[in-house]
Amino acid sequence: RDASALAKKTIALIESQAGKTQIDLLKQAWENFLSVYDDSFLQKLSDFGEVDSCNLKKTIEGLRVDTSSTQTGDLTRIARLVVMGLSPSIAAKLDDKTTTLTQKLQENPDYISHEAFEKEIKAAIAMRIALDKQSVEEMVKALDELLEKLSIQLIDLIERSESSTTEIRDVKRDLEALESDKPKDFKTAHKRLYAIATTLEEKVEILSQDLRSHNAKVNEMGEKIATLESQLATATQASREDFLTKLLNKRALEEVIGIKEAEYERYGRNFCIAMLDLDFFKSVNDTYGHEAGDAVLKAFAHILKEEVRINDTVGRFGGEEFLAILGDTELAGAQTFGEKVRAHVEEAHFMYQGQRIAVTVSIGIAQRKDYPSLETLKVGADERLYDAKHKGRNRVET
Repeated sequence: RDASALAKKTIALIESQAGKTQIDLLKQAWENFLSVYDDSFLQKLSDFGEVDSCNLKKTIEGLRVDTSSTQTGDLTRIARLVVMGLSPSIAAKLDDKTTTLTQKLQENPDYISHEAFEKEIKAAIAMRIALDKQSVEEMVKALDELLEKLSIQLIDLIERSESSTTEIRDVKRDLEALESDKPKDFKTAHKRLYAIATTLEEKVEILSQDLRSHNAKVNEMGEKIATLESQLATATQASREDFLTKLLNKRALEEVIGIKEAEYERYGRNFCIAMLDLDFFKSVNDTYGHEAGDAVLKAFAHILKEEVRINDTVGRFGGEEFLAILGDTELAGAQTFGEKVRAHVEEAHFMYQGQRIAVTVSIGIAQRKDYPSLETLKVGADERLYDAKHKGRNRVET
């Protein structure tokens, strides 16, 4: 970026036929740039081909990236992502067909390669969009009905107020007439003034009564609006909260990660993410039933809440996979967190209907400053989780 800026400035000076002083300053700027320029980052490409720091085009054209092999477990990861993508956002729950599809993917990730999968996933996505749209339309309709009632009440109030104001203007005209046709004696003047004052008092009292009546109705409508706003706020919170564990859901976690990424880019504040996956969770559902599996997920969520610091964030990423975002944390601190969670889970008594269920967790951790982008950071954490699974589970990999 600095070289590009200097190059543009150089071209501009040449085209404008700059003087000797400006040329000397430009030369000094180039010398300063070349004295601090570091191209050692290019050596990271040496695993994929020969690196020529003097010829970047040649280096890029000579890169060799092997995309032919497919790692074991890719379908499992893809299935997890699909299940997470089908989680409800605004609607309260999934439809039965989508629930059946997510269960199929959790139990058999290879189902992704079946011919019927494409048709089912399209139908599930369409249904999810329809459910979310229906939920929003219902909320908006309720709000519109309430606002319509309020508008009617306000219009009625305005009409009544205009009527009363007209009557008060009549009183004003009486006063103006009194000024133009002054009475010749005090008694007559007192009588006319008293009559005007009495009329004015009566009209103001009528207006006050109308205002009090309508104020009560406006207050009532205000309370109804406040109730609806509270319900909408609850619905918004529900769209960010996992319905089972009450932790943040995937959408909310992505928002937090986005904030951490912005802080890293602007202030260099490092952070780590930890992917946590309960080992052999499918066998828990198969052996004890889905209600037992739900109980285990809720208990594990409680352990995460106990172990995180106040500036950390945890949530359910989907299925039996959870995510921890550890702010202002180096890799060593994140590993300490992971080991505490792993040990806590291994020693915990997960009970269901009087039976203890043995549960362990595998954890993959990556820190932001070790990766060129946020997306590669996520991939790195997922790969470390994959390593933990294939090295025997119940372990932390960084």
